[in-house]
Amino acid sequence: MVVNAGHGRSELCHFMGEVMESRSQPLDSEPLFWSPAKISSFLLNLGWLAEKLNQLIGSETAKVAVQRNARSRLQSISAVIEARRARARVFPSDLFHDPAWNILLELYASHLQERPVSVSDACLFSGTSSTSTLRWITVLIDRGYVYRQPDARDGRRIHIVLTETAIEALDLYADYCAEGRLKESIASISSITSLIRAATSNN
Repeated sequence: MVVNAGHGRSELCHFMGEVMESRSQPLDSEPLFWSPAKISSFLLNLGWLAEKLNQLIGSETAKVAVQRNARSRLQSISAVIEARRARARVFPSDLFHDPAWNILLELYASHLQERPVSVSDACLFSGTSSTSTLRWITVLIDRGYVYRQPDARDGRRIHIVLTETAIEALDLYADYCAEGRLKESIASISSITSLIRAATSNN
């Protein structure tokens, strides 16, 4: 049997099962030699198997990379959110007023955690009144950054979801933040190394 190269994981398992089953047969039941047609079929199947294994390994590697990027971006955005909350604890709330950015940041963090956000949730972390939050949500919808989505289990509940445009922009912003944190870490390590060298040379 020649396996179609377009088949997927189930065909791979089926083919491997056939190979294992054939190897479990008594040796005297096998022919002393294979015909050219059978050799050709075997080589085709073997090539297909190698290709499928490479595809599976590649897909798993890509999945790990995506998860790693999501963790890094979540750390960056969480740091930004915490910094804004710390600022709000120190300065008067009416001095800095940026509800749209608060909404986008929290929506993005929730997106990375695969956690839905309702309209009432958005009102809590926007930093402003419910009326003003609804107005800003409408602005973000008009600008193409978010959209409303009914809850699949409760039609009365409405979720606020980021559009692909917003996700791409926030991915880029999070990557910039992560790059900045990396540069700060490298600078700190360089400074510590310089201090250690200076202390060592003085001794």
